[in-house]
Amino acid sequence: MLSSSGTSPLGTGKLVFYNRTDNFAAMSITSTGNVGIGTTAPVTKLHSVSTGNTSVASAFIYGDYYGPTVGVNSTSSSNYALRVVSNVTSAGNGGNSLLYVRADGNVGIGTTVPSDLLHIKDGNLRLDYYATGTMPRSAGTINFYDRGFPLAVIQAVEEGPNYGYQSGLSFYTNPGSGDGSTMAERVRISKSGNVGIGSTAPTQALDVNGTVRAAHVSITGSSCSWSGWACSPTCAAGYYQAGTMMGAANNCNGTGPNVQIYCCSF
Repeated sequence: MLSSSGTSPLGTGKLVFYNRTDNFAAMSITSTGNVGIGTTAPVTKLHSVSTGNTSVASAFIYGDYYGPTVGVNSTSSSNYALRVVSNVTSAGNGGNSLLYVRADGNVGIGTTVPSDLLHIKDGNLRLDYYATGTMPRSAGTINFYDRGFPLAVIQAVEEGPNYGYQSGLSFYTNPGSGDGSTMAERVRISKSGNVGIGSTAPTQALDVNGTVRAAHVSITGSSCSWSGWACSPTCAAGYYQAGTMMGAANNCNGTGPNVQIYCCSF
């Protein structure tokens, strides 16, 4: 059934389409051009209301090859292209922001003022990956690119044998290939918390496969055994003497190669 109100077709009336069975206002068009589906008081150009739908979606848009496009003729941070809210009334009042896509491209989850390309407020980010293959294996990566060229990778690693129970973290850098084919693992944090630099299977708290350079090294402990080092009575009690392998002899006070190891008792 069709009903209209107002003084003339060009006046201030509205057009309402009713369901003949229960006299329900299925659709309405206001004098300002707003279209309401399930409401006779649409407050936007398209305003759809579905009440009592406890088990079905309130709207469904389908396309064989392309889905819907939502656009805004602006690139200003003061405008938005998409806003998803909860706890809102059927008239469009109130609401808590769930997803906010700003016109300048920034996306906010839980915030309407995203300060970065992706801004999550009062929440966590979860990467859930269904890993397959032989252990150790990748369990998800974060990839860094510059204009399409791969730069670095942070990768979660399942070290086995149980799914999700024993894991490490790997860090990769690109020494210089446009396709990332030379991407190499530089640092590995194992399931035990050991850190390997140049090693994918660190057996110590810090396992370095290569040369270490430091301005000063101070090591403390209750016991130690170092090849090339010897306790010397000329050194202060509790200190090791740097041997020739450090490029200097009789060096116990941190000068020269600046090595100071305090772990012996005399």
